[in-house]
Amino acid sequence: MYRFNQKIENNLVELDDGFQRYGNKDSPFLLRGGKEKRKEASRFHQERDENERKYDERKHQPITRDLAEWKTDADELDFPHVDTIPHRTLKQRAEEAAELCEATGLVQRIEQDSEISKETVYGQYHSGVNKILLDIADPPFLACRYGPVLAHEVGHAIYDELQPGSGIHPKVDVFDTDEERQEAEKLKRRLNGPSESYHTEGLSNTSEAELFAYVFESICIEPEAAFREAQNAAARVDQLLSLEEFDVRLRTLFDR
Repeated sequence: MYRFNQKIENNLVELDDGFQRYGNKDSPFLLRGGKEKRKEASRFHQERDENERKYDERKHQPITRDLAEWKTDADELDFPHVDTIPHRTLKQRAEEAAELCEATGLVQRIEQDSEISKETVYGQYHSGVNKILLDIADPPFLACRYGPVLAHEVGHAIYDELQPGSGIHPKVDVFDTDEERQEAEKLKRRLNGPSESYHTEGLSNTSEAELFAYVFESICIEPEAAFREAQNAAARVDQLLSLEEFDVRLRTLFDR
């Protein structure tokens, strides 16, 4: 299930440079606005070499809202919604994963504009019938748009296949170490914002299924960032995707 854990206004931060942020840490998925600062960054970006600009927009680099800092190192830094990965690319990557899962039977049907009744829920995967529901008519942030939400729900379909009773494997523990789980939590916060509560220091109540889906989502739509921000957790999920029973085409998605 893809949702924000709390109502938007409970975690919305008004920043002094015109950006709004969901949660307490900058992320391309959780920032919006930017006003004149973003317009100036867009003008600068459009003046860059076309090939350099297009290459830059295919990956997520560490993000900064400091315009001067970004201008001096635009190849190694990203300015929010200027040289970050555009949604059309995120959407294409998610759709490629969904199409391969449909071809292998992991996903039977995808329904858009499903009017999910639960507040702040933008996507759901229904186990057993292998159906994905998307309700993204009015997404408040990039995190809630079609591409990221679809990639997340595809991650649930793959996780479901790893579990007994519905899939081809005996149950496996996705994250072998606390370090892997903590890194998965880090990706969750990057993609979805803060968790509601924690049961031990540094670890939230987020289920293993949800954490797997967030790590898969990141690998699917922003692979360089996934391995930069959460090397061990991403490697563990990547290892599980390498199981020989999975269609080899699914693996090729991440060899970008």
